[in-house]
Amino acid sequence: MLREHDGRWTVRQNGPSRIWDAVEAHLTRWRDAGAPPLEQFEITLTSEQPSITWPGR
Repeated sequence: MLREHDGRWTVRQNGPSRIWDAVEAHLTRWRDAGAPPLEQFEITLTSEQPSITWPGR
C-alpha cells in the first residue's frame, strides 16, 4: 500500500516478495545507466517472481 501524508510517502509491503524494494533497486539502476528511454526496458509481474529487464544490457 502506498500512502501520502503531509508530503511524505509511506509504502507498506506484505506477502512473500518485497516488490517495492525491487522497484527502488531497479529505479536506482536505471538512473545509474543514464536514465535510458522507458521503451528500452520491460517489466514482468507474476505471482512467482517479478522482473525488470533491459534487453541488450
